[in-house]
Amino acid sequence: MSVEAREKRQPWILLSPALAAVTLLLLVPLLFIVVYSFWLRSAVGPDIQGFHPDNWQRALTDPFYRYILLNTLKIAAITTFFCA
Repeated sequence: MSVEAREKRQPWILLSPALAAVTLLLLVPLLFIVVYSFWLRSAVGPDIQGFHPDNWQRALTDPFYRYILLNTLKIAAITTFFCA
């Protein structure tokens, strides 16, 4: 293998453990949260698995949830503006 090819590959070799850590510690839990958000909650037994968009429909149509989401985005925008 040539020196040039080895030098091109070296940054990816050094970056791969960090990418694996980000994937395992951030993206996998986020995927679990998104999948779990489509399940139905049961008060007396295990949650009902499957695709049930009722939670998302309630979150997007209820004025209380809309207010909380918009307030969160407003605070994030203000914080980003002052910290950047």
